[in-house]
Amino acid sequence: MAEGRSEPAGKLIYRETFDQGPGNWKVGKDQEDGSYNRNVLGQKGEGVPLGSSPSGGHSGGFASSASPWYFDSNHGEFMWFYMLLIGPAGAAWAPYRQDFRNATVNITLRGQGMDLKGCRLYLWMQGNRGPHIREIYNPGDPFVNWALTSQPIGPELLDGQWHDVSLALYDDEDKWSQMGLLNRGLPRKIIVEQSLTFATGTLSYLLNAHHHNLGFLLGGVDPYDPPVGQVDVDQISIVSYAL
Repeated sequence: MAEGRSEPAGKLIYRETFDQGPGNWKVGKDQEDGSYNRNVLGQKGEGVPLGSSPSGGHSGGFASSASPWYFDSNHGEFMWFYMLLIGPAGAAWAPYRQDFRNATVNITLRGQGMDLKGCRLYLWMQGNRGPHIREIYNPGDPFVNWALTSQPIGPELLDGQWHDVSLALYDDEDKWSQMGLLNRGLPRKIIVEQSLTFATGTLSYLLNAHHHNLGFLLGGVDPYDPPVGQVDVDQISIVSYAL
């Protein structure tokens, strides 16, 4: 952990400074043998480690996510997007699986050579939906996805300077957008696996220690006129202010 960094008052749940490399953070890239769905452009993808530097950040090291990115069309009812920053998941995230209701995500970032083409960067989370009536296409407890669309990041990526951004994880579904899920995403052969109403009433459960991971997506993308550039990240932290 680099000297000179500070956190607002509250319980620090998670912190990554990238001083020792990318940690468990990844970026979506085209990869034919990858595990990501084959998109409408015929490409598959995978999460690969972010680029990183031990110095040159706002305070210490930093990680970077540069274009071109894998194009995710599997949530097309919500929007098309790139997965720029994909956080630790599964066992790597287990120590941080705590109550995030009304917590704050702090991120220090800058853009380099960014042309957003009208896109914005959004915090995104996925996790368990919780007890519910089984739907025919969704047995068990499949993951649901939410994007914090009420707090987009845009202008902060355009001047080449470092910016500290704080995002409140409101326990309020009106502040978020459900991302839905499409099966495959082939033109004219799309099956809506999770609609944009599928996760209604689930956000509080997900935020309360039932999250699998989080990250940042860049949407809404026009794959034929894509945004380009690089996003550097100096630190990401999560702070709880619960009494």
